[in-house]
Amino acid sequence: TRLTLGKGSVALSGSVGVEKLALEAALDNIAPDAVPFIALESYPAKITSGKITLTGTPQAPELAASANITGRMRAVRNAGLAVEGHYKDGTAEIALTATGQGIRSLEGTASVPVSLSLYPFVFDVSKAAQITGKAKGDFDLEQVVAPFLAAGQDLSGAVKLDASLSGSLAQPVYGGGLNLSQAAFRDADTGIVLKDIKGDLHFDQTGLVLESLTATDGGTGKMSMTGTIGIGSGGMGAGRDVPDVTAQVILNGMHLVRATHASSMLSGDVSVLPQRGRYLYLVKGNVLLDTVLITLPERFEKSIPSLNIVTKDEEKKAGMIDRVALDLTLKADHKVFVRGWGLDAELKGALAVKGTLEEPDVRGTLGLVRGRYEELGKNFNILRADLRFQGTIPPSPYLDVLTETKAGDIKPRIGITGTAETPQITITSDPPRPQDEVIAQLLFG
Repeated sequence: TRLTLGKGSVALSGSVGVEKLALEAALDNIAPDAVPFIALESYPAKITSGKITLTGTPQAPELAASANITGRMRAVRNAGLAVEGHYKDGTAEIALTATGQGIRSLEGTASVPVSLSLYPFVFDVSKAAQITGKAKGDFDLEQVVAPFLAAGQDLSGAVKLDASLSGSLAQPVYGGGLNLSQAAFRDADTGIVLKDIKGDLHFDQTGLVLESLTATDGGTGKMSMTGTIGIGSGGMGAGRDVPDVTAQVILNGMHLVRATHASSMLSGDVSVLPQRGRYLYLVKGNVLLDTVLITLPERFEKSIPSLNIVTKDEEKKAGMIDRVALDLTLKADHKVFVRGWGLDAELKGALAVKGTLEEPDVRGTLGLVRGRYEELGKNFNILRADLRFQGTIPPSPYLDVLTETKAGDIKPRIGITGTAETPQITITSDPPRPQDEVIAQLLFG
């Protein structure tokens, strides 16, 4: 008997009797959208070949199944999955072997006691039954995380998996862990670059324990992280499609922001906490701005690029970053430099960062420590130099700079205001004079 499923088929042969079972099903080229009653259309993979045999007796059946599945699974191109399963004498076993782009090796096995009878029908799996399993693999990290990254983000590295499963269904015992090496992360929008990423994780009863994760910025900056990733019982909160993550992150002189007109080195202690409701995670903590450089664009640029500290790209597909909330305090005792247009100022202050990782809301003011200003061949004293943050970046931050010098019987003043992307210059004096007269005094005395 042959059953046609789209371009594929299932060929049945053999017999089923009250004393003996001898049934075989051969599977050939079965696509997910051809399987009735099961919604599998979104999976671009198919069963290229397979075989199911049923032998023994109705009271003590024996089952063997194998299948080769090919196609694209998640981000893995040219993926292949070989499946073998057996049931005999009260024990069910399954073995999986995966292949594909970026997968050097990946296999797993599992075994669980099962009570099965076709006549009278019995199917029972005791929660107290002892289970066993193991998984080993060597594959590229990007194959796992690619579906969760936003446009412009890249994460690569090598993962080695060696895990085990024992205990019972009611109380499973997880063992082994993961090792991450030769990893790197890049975000084109923010300019964040992490290199030399290394990590060790082990399984416990609730998921993964992050023993250590370290990274550099490609230079002297370092980052370390510890925490847990809940994937077992209780690890996935109600209504959540991602695991609970709790982590502690320590930054030491990390050069994180690398944009055309902005650069920053950060140190601090930051926590990542799982959330319920609108947001998946909360990033909270105190960060010290070790060194920040903001360079004002050339005065005569026809098109001034964005600071790109965080850029909102309306065309980029939504990732998880818009569901990561922020509650950070950024503090700078000094070494926040604003340079360009004749200005060289050092600032200090504190900023509060709320909003989300995709669109931070930054508020606060950085004020003058020291500085100088030069224009039209004259040195000016800086009376005021503030850098105000009033929300998203851009348009923040806003400049409020006022400088003064002596020229003849007046005090010319030059102000720089507006956004850091599009600053504007104003020329005034004390006592007030027409602008052209003030400029003449500066040029000719």
